[in-house]
Amino acid sequence: MEDYSYGTAFWQGRAPQSEPAVVAELKTNLKDVAQYYHAQAQAYQELSDYQEAAKWYRSFITSFPTIRKPLP
Repeated sequence: MEDYSYGTAFWQGRAPQSEPAVVAELKTNLKDVAQYYHAQAQAYQELSDYQEAAKWYRSFITSFPTIRKPLP
């Protein structure tokens, strides 16, 4: 997923509008990974899991800033 996040080499010369399938997968995967680490952090209380969750939530928010509703 990190290979396809905005700002990576994959997006050089490409626009999100021209790659809707990649954008949809990126959105889904960012959300899923953030929620996974969030659940891990809540279950095991490990600082590293909280940090990973924050990293992926931050990436999601940065990549998709116009989403206004809470994640399911």
